[in-house]
Amino acid sequence: MIKRTNIWENAELIESDTIEIDKTFRVYFENLNESKEINMILPIFSKMHIDTILKHIIKNDATLILITNRDILDLIYENDHDDVFDSLIKSGRIEVILTSYDLEMFFTSCDNFSCLFLFFDKMLFDDSEMLLIKDEENIKNARNMFNHFKSLSIC
Repeated sequence: MIKRTNIWENAELIESDTIEIDKTFRVYFENLNESKEINMILPIFSKMHIDTILKHIIKNDATLILITNRDILDLIYENDHDDVFDSLIKSGRIEVILTSYDLEMFFTSCDNFSCLFLFFDKMLFDDSEMLLIKDEENIKNARNMFNHFKSLSIC
């Protein structure tokens, strides 16, 4: 597993700045819009983020495997006023895997890209920088890394 961490060596660092504060999320959603298979470790709740992902799943007939914790899942349900999240679970387009692990990274592995956001001082989510992978071999390795986290979470 440790050997796969070198997938980030050639990743592109996307940085937000004072001119384009939301650059990381813009680039993230541009890449997500081309994805059919989304695998995500979600350590934070953002209504805007969740709503955008749900719209994408519906629009592009995509699927999502989501690893998160009970607190985040509860917040998603509390803010799912139109029951979109729940209906996508019932239709098999979203699979939720709950974990008791501290999630200290926001990691997405898709069929066309992978990316990683981290936390600052283990407390504050840092959305100003994102590592982005677009090459096929490292996307495959990132998917293997996600599957490893998934297997750890299920146990």
